[in-house]
Amino acid sequence: MANESIPKTRNEISSEKCKEYVHFFALYEHRNSLTLLCSDLNKKNQSQLTNFLTKRIISTTLMSRPNEGSFCTLELCDEENKDVQSQSLICFHMPIITTNYEIKAADGDDQEVETDENKEFFVCLLISSEVNLEFFRPELQEFCSHLTSQLTSQMDYDKDQFGSYLSGWYQVSVQYLCRCVSHMGSDISLLFHSVTLRLQIIFSLLLF
Repeated sequence: MANESIPKTRNEISSEKCKEYVHFFALYEHRNSLTLLCSDLNKKNQSQLTNFLTKRIISTTLMSRPNEGSFCTLELCDEENKDVQSQSLICFHMPIITTNYEIKAADGDDQEVETDENKEFFVCLLISSEVNLEFFRPELQEFCSHLTSQLTSQMDYDKDQFGSYLSGWYQVSVQYLCRCVSHMGSDISLLFHSVTLRLQIIFSLLLF
């Protein structure tokens, strides 16, 4: 008689679903061509991504839809070592168009005046194609949109600041569900039951 596997507990299943995937980011400025501002990809993969996105921008109307994210898949490979298997990644990318302001003196006071020239940026968030990233489009768009004010207000871009923010995209935009499930464990069934009964739920935040 074959041994039957022991059913996994909900905590074990939750832990599996919270698996950490390798993920990347890239931020570009777009002025007729793409200029990389910051990324955590290696140089070879940065070049591959830039070429891929350039062709995609030319062949589509991506830049005409600011703050609207899109998905695509691509293969990043090690060109120097052909024996290394290429990575199949899903890429969420979103154009950001900022309104520029300059300081002008008017009636003795310095005032911010809107200029005619807007700036275009392009955000890319990448992760293994195993992850069904499409489910998180609203969260990803909101995460990227938070860059708008920073990109608008800075004349000299703080690449370290942008890199620090973008490096947390997976934890902020995707893993909040995993953290909730892992924290509640088997008690999450009580949450679902309360929702079906339309009960009021009050959460308290504990800081340690």
